[in-house]
Amino acid sequence: DPFNRTKAHNANVVDAVSGGNANTATINNVLNVIDGEANQLKVLKQAKDAVKKDGEVFISVYQGKGDGVGKATSKGFQQNKKTKDYLELVKKVFPDAKIEKNIIRATNN
Repeated sequence: DPFNRTKAHNANVVDAVSGGNANTATINNVLNVIDGEANQLKVLKQAKDAVKKDGEVFISVYQGKGDGVGKATSKGFQQNKKTKDYLELVKKVFPDAKIEKNIIRATNN
């Protein structure tokens, strides 16, 4: 979290889990505040790198208005997309991704 943690803290966490050292990864309300697919893909690829083979990744998003119209907010940016609108993006990194109970669930195959 670059907004609530120091660069050193974030670097230590990345070092600790990179290369498949985590059993799972959770991306909680992150993709929806990133303006731009390239940076969203970076987050997904970082989760893929962190999770061991056959480990699971869980992704939740705040849907905001759900109208798909992204806009700046007082705290940054909000995509306003529904969970299902992120599925094709997630599948670029995790082809088996699916939605279960409004959470995107994927396996690092």
